Amino acid sequence: MAGPLTLGVITSFILTLALAAANGANDVPKGAATLAGARVANYRAATAWGALTPLAGGLLSLALAASLTKLFSKGIVTAYPSDAFAFAVLAGAGMWVALATATRLPVSTTHAIIGALVGAGLAFAPHAVAWSNLPTRIVIPLLASVAESYAISVLLNRLPKAAMPECICAEISSAKPLPSAAAVPIPAGACTPARWLTTARPGPGSRPRSLWP
Repeated sequence: MAGPLTLGVITSFILTLALAAANGANDVPKGAATLAGARVANYRAATAWGALTPLAGGLLSLALAASLTKLFSKGIVTAYPSDAFAFAVLAGAGMWVALATATRLPVSTTHAIIGALVGAGLAFAPHAVAWSNLPTRIVIPLLASVAESYAISVLLNRLPKAAMPECICAEISSAKPLPSAAAVPIPAGACTPARWLTTARPGPGSRPRSLWP
C-alpha cells in the first residue's frame, strides 16, 4: 500500500522532475544535433528520435537498471537516507546540470548524481560513505565505458554494405560520397517502419533529402 503523501514526498517528486528536465535539456539535444548536423536526418526526424529513444530507454531501464539503482541507493552512501539527504542530492545534482547546460559546459548527469551523493554523505553521514566502492564500481566502469563506446562505434561504422538496411543502401548507391563527418552508423531496420531517416546530397548549402512521405 502506498505511503502518505507528505510534504517530503511532494518535494522529492518536484526535485526529481527538475533533475529529469535538466538531464533531458542536456542529453537529448546531443543525439538530435548529431543526426541533423551530420545530415543523416532532417530536423523533424532528429527531434522525433531525440524524444522517443530516451523515453524507450527510460522504460527499458525499469527492468534492466536494478543493479544501478541498488548502487546509487546503497552502494555509495550506506546510511538510511533522510529527507534532508534526499533533498540535498536531488537539488545539488539538478542545479549543477542545469547550470552547466545553460552555460554550455560539458557535464554528465551520472557524475553529478555521484558527486551529489558523496557531498551529501560527507555533510550528513561522513562515516557512511563507501569509499572502497568508488574505484571498482564507479570510476573504472565509467572509464571503461568510454573505450567500449568508441570500439562499438568503430565496428558499426565498418559494417559491410550487406548488413545495412535496404533503403539506406539504395540511397547511398545513388548518391555521391558524403563527407566523413556524415558517416554516422544507424541501426539496421530503423528506417522501414519509422521512415524517419534522411540522406543528404553533398555540396554547399545542401539540405537533407527526407524519406518522410
